[in-house]
Amino acid sequence: MASHVGDYAPFEMRYGEMAQWRGNSLRHYSHRNVEDETRVSFDFRVIPGSQWEEPGPKSLFRLGSYYRDALAPESLR
Repeated sequence: MASHVGDYAPFEMRYGEMAQWRGNSLRHYSHRNVEDETRVSFDFRVIPGSQWEEPGPKSLFRLGSYYRDALAPESLR
């Protein structure tokens, strides 16, 4: 269930750590970057193929457009 109470808090992480969260269903934002360094964010959206449902024909979020089909390496299959 999405949170809409506005209880925003930053992720406090150390070098080498990752965070997993449901950013697609939670309101979120970031302060404007006023530093001389570039802020980097990686967005990985993963779903088991068995749960994939192809969106409608007018959606931009289709396999081959926004999403790509990725197979696990042979060693993990």
